[in-house]
Amino acid sequence: MFKLQANVKSVGQTVNVSDKFSKRELVVEIPDDKYPQVVSFEATQDKCSLLDPIGAGQQVEITFAL
Repeated sequence: MFKLQANVKSVGQTVNVSDKFSKRELVVEIPDDKYPQVVSFEATQDKCSLLDPIGAGQQVEITFAL
C-alpha cells in the first residue's frame, strides 16, 4: 500500500458505464519542489460515494495499491 498527500484539482461526476458498473475520477496535484505531478485516480462501484465530501482545493491523504 502507498500513501501520499496531495491537493485536489477536480472531482468528476459518477459515470454509469453499465447497469452494474460505475466510476468516478479524482484528479490531484502532488507537490514537489520543482515539478508538481498531476495524477488521476478512479473510484469504482460503492467507492464512488467516498468522494462526495471532497472538493477542489482541499488537501487529502490517498492510500492506494498498484
